[in-house]
Amino acid sequence: MSPVLCGIRPGEPQRGEAARPSAPAAVRPAAVRPATLAALLVSVAATVAACVPQSQACADYVACQVAYDASVDTSPWEPGGSCWTSPQQAAACDDQCEEALAALQQLPELPEECAPR
Repeated sequence: MSPVLCGIRPGEPQRGEAARPSAPAAVRPAAVRPATLAALLVSVAATVAACVPQSQACADYVACQVAYDASVDTSPWEPGGSCWTSPQQAAACDDQCEEALAALQQLPELPEECAPR
């Protein structure tokens, strides 16, 4: 299984992206030059630094939604999900979670995970 970086698995197509064909087994990668390797490491470090932790509002929303209806896909709002790839995306997702949790809390007969905090 590939490692997950900010909710993205290297080599797997992302939403809206076509699958990439794999290289034939006989093709070997070219030698990596030190300058190329250094640039790659800087790029990876910048990507890791862009990861944002899950907000408390989204942790509360996910817990409530899963307890109320586990068939709903909450993966974007879970830790490592697509919401946490940049501060701007995280802010938008935090707003979504606050609104969604408030809407869920208006429903009757909620599980205790949905209680206002």
